[in-house]
This record gives sequence, C-alpha cells and structure tokens, in this order.
Amino acid sequence: MTANQTIRRTGQEIRSCHPFAYRSGEWALIIGTDYECGCYQLKWPNGDTDDWAIIDPVANYQFREPIEGATE
Repeated sequence: MTANQTIRRTGQEIRSCHPFAYRSGEWALIIGTDYECGCYQLKWPNGDTDDWAIIDPVANYQFREPIEGATE
C-alpha cells in the first residue's frame, strides 16, 4: 500500500472482521493517518478512538464511504 492510497482513506469508514479485533464488525471513521507509527486514526460514533495498523494481514479490513446520518 502506498502513501497516496492511505491518504485517500481519510474520511472513509473502516471495520475489521477479525473476531478478536477491537470493536470487531463496527464501522469507525478514519480521521487521520499517522505515518510514523503506520496507523489509521479512528473514531467511532460514540466518541471512542483507537489507532489501527495500516498494514495488518489478518485484520480483514473493509472500507466504505461514510453514510449520511448513520448511527451504527
């Protein structure tokens, strides 16, 4: 994955489908990218935040464009 691909991810939503991932299956907004640690900076609708590795071969990330008014 190149830097340009990760830059375009800011503003999209992400979820991990790995059963042991933090908040597995729940959509979070990508609010930034920290290239020093190689992670996405995430925020869930309830305000919780976390950093997830950009490259994680077992996380099974899914991405989507944000849904207007989504509450999940």
